Amino acid sequence: MGTPNYAIIHARRIKNGGHARLLERHCRREVPGVERWQTAPERARENVTMGSMKNRERIMTHITELKLWARKPQKNAAYCVEFVITASREIGEMGEYFKAAVEWLQKKAELFFLAAHYDEKTPHVHAYVLPIQLEGQKYRYSTDALLGDRKDLERLQEEFWREVGKIFSLDRGEKTERRSERVRHTGLSTYASRQSRAAVAAGQVPQQEPERLQRIQEKKRSQDRGRGLEL
Repeated sequence: MGTPNYAIIHARRIKNGGHARLLERHCRREVPGVERWQTAPERARENVTMGSMKNRERIMTHITELKLWARKPQKNAAYCVEFVITASREIGEMGEYFKAAVEWLQKKAELFFLAAHYDEKTPHVHAYVLPIQLEGQKYRYSTDALLGDRKDLERLQEEFWREVGKIFSLDRGEKTERRSERVRHTGLSTYASRQSRAAVAAGQVPQQEPERLQRIQEKKRSQDRGRGLEL
């Protein structure tokens, strides 16, 4: 029996616009020293970006001007939600997998910016959405309605595997009864740190670089392909 190849989807709240703009710089490869931690720089030409963080403001302004909020978004609401989509290992249909994942996500939230990265160890997609829910003729801004609590997020991951990952013969992470044994998804900063340590071990990055990498990006995860992706 071969090693499992899991369908992976992470989600997190982005608290403010400053953080969001930093993430966009990462997605567009505008962070200084980016070449030092790219594990596959020769594939940078395959990277794809669509949309912009500025689209977020256009959408919010449009809804506000038309008075289409069922309830005005709270001041402490998350700026947006970031999803990172990937697999444990690259598959031959990576582009189609990413396309299906993006189409699935667009049914759940308002997608306004995405980036597909192929120049890292594992291709992955960063997708940024507004947690907007239609209520009758108006909209509600609710991150909780999209992500909910831990169990809700597990259900979202299960649905993603069933409707997307399974189609591409990817595996679903197994859940166990005891919390200490529960399969955990790697956080972004942890993922970035592991990537950098692997690069150091391979002699691709100077020894001092992992700490710098971890500061620069709390935003890395898994997989993507640009082919066929649409906003």
